[in-house]
Amino acid sequence: MPRGRPAVKPSIPLVLWVMVELMRDRKERGRPRASVRDASGRLAKHLAECFQGGRVLEWETVRDHHKRFGRTMRQSNTGAESELAKGLLDLARKRRDLLGWDTSTWALVIDPTTLAALGYRQVN
Repeated sequence: MPRGRPAVKPSIPLVLWVMVELMRDRKERGRPRASVRDASGRLAKHLAECFQGGRVLEWETVRDHHKRFGRTMRQSNTGAESELAKGLLDLARKRRDLLGWDTSTWALVIDPTTLAALGYRQVN
């Protein structure tokens, strides 16, 4: 019988952490990254504009999920959370390089068919 924690599955805090980190990135290489607070606000607004139905996330909620998941990544004994998050972030950044900076942040991270199955409807 295996011991320890079960395998980490993508969760809402993980996905929000990745999307906030993507929002913190700047198109211009010389500029410093945006703050977590600014990125959380932009992400909350972006998600509210793109989706109707379901729960609307406030920027404070997005920031709190980002903060808690960051703490979980640092305190993990196995490092599975950190590996999964960094891998997902790297994949999303590669997608953004391929598809362009104008691509929706959620589309870089979340499978649109999964959201449609959950009852969300894309507006933009």
